[in-house]
Amino acid sequence: MKVLGMLSTDPFHPSLRTHKIITSRNRKEAWSSRVSGDYRIIWRFEGKTVEVIQLLDIGGHSGGRSVYK
Repeated sequence: MKVLGMLSTDPFHPSLRTHKIITSRNRKEAWSSRVSGDYRIIWRFEGKTVEVIQLLDIGGHSGGRSVYK
């Protein structure tokens, strides 16, 4: 919940280690933020505003439940 709160107020807070990625499913721009340890949230801005973000996936950085496919 702490990470989601931080994501909603400042998605680029340094502790989230947010960085841009390209999702392979639809080739659209998305972002990855660190939850803790190996867990990541994949998200993107919805529409043309930065007021709403859409959560796309949550899971590990690597391994069987990797969010990077």
